[in-house]
Amino acid sequence: MFRQRQQVCQDSLRVSQKHGMADVYSNVAKHVVLQNGVKMPILGLGTSHTGGYSHAAVVHALKRCGYRLIDTAKRYGCESFIAESLIASEVPRNEVFLTTKCWPSDYGCKDTRAAFESSCKKLGTEYIDLYMLHWPNVPAWVTDRESFLQDTWRTLELLLDEERVRAVGVSNFFEDDLDILLNNCSVVPHVNQCEFHPLCNPTELRKFCIENKIQFEVFDFKLKREEMDQLDRMPQNLTIMDRSTIQYKVDNPLPDGYRLNLIKPPHEP
Repeated sequence: MFRQRQQVCQDSLRVSQKHGMADVYSNVAKHVVLQNGVKMPILGLGTSHTGGYSHAAVVHALKRCGYRLIDTAKRYGCESFIAESLIASEVPRNEVFLTTKCWPSDYGCKDTRAAFESSCKKLGTEYIDLYMLHWPNVPAWVTDRESFLQDTWRTLELLLDEERVRAVGVSNFFEDDLDILLNNCSVVPHVNQCEFHPLCNPTELRKFCIENKIQFEVFDFKLKREEMDQLDRMPQNLTIMDRSTIQYKVDNPLPDGYRLNLIKPPHEP
């Protein structure tokens, strides 16, 4: 078994060298080490539905640009397309740090596990490198939000124990939201993915994450020229993401990928 794994590693290394990214996990400048020792690439490719999904772009990013972290979510509706892109890229699965997220309408012990299994099936993988709770919101019918979030988090801890995930985290959580989990958890979230850009620098949240050994992961947006021009006049904590609409979206379910714009590659001449 050891020799088989060693051969797989050597084969993977040769493919990586061919693609110019053999040092992603060995070069300390290209990854961070999470609190459980897992190495996560510092640069990732987001696949949000708002920006459109291009199979050719993802393959190019993996095969030619050296991206090794792919971030998606069940909500985006493109997990199955990512599976196709991973195969087409010819990059070994064990070199790709795959992240996906559980939408709040799927929170709860049984539903969260079912959502996880569904994501694995669509992504064509037996495990997820980083599995996250997408938002701190819960459905309106929930009477005890804290207990509901804690029970949901416990499911992620069990998936970690079962080695179905390599790391667990949250997305869009503020300090109070994180406290709910920290007050009753066995595993502190490894990652908190939040909005961060010149118009939004949550210094207190970043300090909180550092103090609790939670890796602060950034997602940002392509800001329009007029937004950048107004930088000095904007409130310091301006966010592009409109949190006020999330609860409505949780309580009025729309199909996953309802906003997905599939960008088709140009036809070959």
